[in-house]
Amino acid sequence: MCLPLWGRVRALQNLLLTENKLEANDKEGREFINSLSNCSQLRWLILSDNSFGGHLPGSVVNLSVTLQKLYLDDNRISGSIPADIGNLVGLNILLTVNNSMSEVIPDSIGKLENLVDLGLYGPLPSEVGTMTNLNELILSGNKLSGQIPIALETA
Repeated sequence: MCLPLWGRVRALQNLLLTENKLEANDKEGREFINSLSNCSQLRWLILSDNSFGGHLPGSVVNLSVTLQKLYLDDNRISGSIPADIGNLVGLNILLTVNNSMSEVIPDSIGKLENLVDLGLYGPLPSEVGTMTNLNELILSGNKLSGQIPIALETA
């Protein structure tokens, strides 16, 4: 299977690769994310429960603004969420839990006004408190301690 070729399927709307043993541990292996930026009608990108490792490529923020669901959970992804994640204004579900990502969650996440479900690893940015459509917030496995974050108290 050659994932980069999928970017040539410009009418692709849903790509579900859940529960496989797919790997992308280096820059070359993650090139398929770059190629998916050519899929201007992409609505769902579900990569849950695989063996994707290494840093999440910054090109993920170049995916279609029609992208609604981005599942990156249950992999071995490290690094942080790209700073321009707010470019994906069509997202209504973003899951990054159960990875090895750093605790940095960019402020631009507050631009994702359509988010209904959000699963993050790391401390909550205050912008989460402005997400009026949020129905589900998954913070499992975060090892949070202390008081409830102010972002949740005012939400």
